[in-house]
Amino acid sequence: MKRPHATPATSGEHLLFTVLISVAVHAVIILGVAFTHEPQPPAAPPALDIVLTHRGTDSAPEDPDFLSPANQDGAGNTSERVRPVNPPAAPAGEPLPGTGQRLRAQHTPSPPTPRKETPALSTERPADFHTTLNPPVDTPAKTASAAELIRRSRELARLSTELDEPVLVHTREPRHRFISARTRSFRDAVYLEAWRQKVERIGNLNYPEEAKRRGLSGSLILDVALNPDGTLHSIEIRRSSGHKILDDAAVRIVKLAAPFAPLPPDMRRDTDILHITRAWQFLGNNRFISGHY
Repeated sequence: MKRPHATPATSGEHLLFTVLISVAVHAVIILGVAFTHEPQPPAAPPALDIVLTHRGTDSAPEDPDFLSPANQDGAGNTSERVRPVNPPAAPAGEPLPGTGQRLRAQHTPSPPTPRKETPALSTERPADFHTTLNPPVDTPAKTASAAELIRRSRELARLSTELDEPVLVHTREPRHRFISARTRSFRDAVYLEAWRQKVERIGNLNYPEEAKRRGLSGSLILDVALNPDGTLHSIEIRRSSGHKILDDAAVRIVKLAAPFAPLPPDMRRDTDILHITRAWQFLGNNRFISGHY
């Protein structure tokens, strides 16, 4: 007995059934995998590099290394390219009023925001596949505006200028007074005469031997400056004798005669440095005198 051949309708049903089974298997494999949404970390706010300078220059450098509110040429004690550093601030004992809390508030890092875990995407039924996303959350802006950055840089520049402001100390210049052999003041004449006698005595005792052997003679003008206590302040040759031996001998005689008598109180009232300008004469008979010029 022969089996009946399959009809075309029966073969089509088999093919359709096979396709449905294949689609169902692929759907289970694809949709059965759970997806997890990982949030991206927030991007770091752009940093603004600010360099504070105390005094700028008129011309801008051709190849600058840093950005700054004012033009400034580099300088220092190193050949390496390094970032300029502001001088240390005031001691920590007494901070400037109102600035410590404001600066601490600006530099205090904010606590990290806890990150919420996003539930994984799951599929319970292939036909009812839904994707659930977290609703957008408004986060406060962490980056400061350009106006705020400018205000902070100006505040820091003002504080740095106040800390670096030099303390001006008024110093009085010493009062110089010049006297010579032609002076008429009684107080000056008395002191000058005592000074002359001592210089001539020391000069004749220490007359230069080489000038004696060579028979040198000449005169020079010497300015001797004295401190109030009679010590030497300076020695200056106003006019040379033409012989280095005699010039050096005059300076040596002054140093040997020092220190001199202190200035009297009435002279100290208007004199801090007393200049005695006189002519020094080395005579041919091996004598030394000091007189007017």
